[in-house]
Amino acid sequence: EMKKLLLLFVPLFLLSVFAIMGQTQIVPPDSVKAVVMLQPNASPFVKVSWVHPVLSMRFNVYRKIGAIGDTGVFVKKFSNVNGKFVNDYNVQMNKTYSYFVKAVVNNVLSISSDTVQVTLIPPPPPVKAVVTGIVYNDSTNLPVKGAMVKFFAAIAVPHTHCIVFNTDSLGKFKAILNVGQYYAYIAKQGYRFE
Repeated sequence: EMKKLLLLFVPLFLLSVFAIMGQTQIVPPDSVKAVVMLQPNASPFVKVSWVHPVLSMRFNVYRKIGAIGDTGVFVKKFSNVNGKFVNDYNVQMNKTYSYFVKAVVNNVLSISSDTVQVTLIPPPPPVKAVVTGIVYNDSTNLPVKGAMVKFFAAIAVPHTHCIVFNTDSLGKFKAILNVGQYYAYIAKQGYRFE
């Protein structure tokens, strides 16, 4: 009777040990994304983000240059990240990068998250618009020759600062600008600017 009880106890003990070990396994990060972030007048970077149910958890982020299926080795790019995203500024245009993330608890790592890849492709050239107009004298309604017309971007328009044009003998000007919103400044010596 004691042997039967002992034989019954051993499988139950092993089953409970495996259940406890299964419960202590670290949950890997989920919903990993790698997105190219473009900024005016700055180099692009890759933002790697993920989801995890534990609020105060640390993560290691691994990166490989190349697509997921390419040969190559993943290396730990970021260690003990306190948060759920990193910005990878060490990237180049026309290259592909692959990433995965692991959760870290007391130097014990979770299994890898899903692997994602991203390719940095240069943005298309800005779309152009043609702006035409006539500068004339308010009091005489005659065209103003040689008036300076400046355009300033009202909001951030990449590659646009101040563009200057002069009117022709008929007071006309023609400007080719990146699509966007602008302030126009018109001035000529002897006239009040607008």
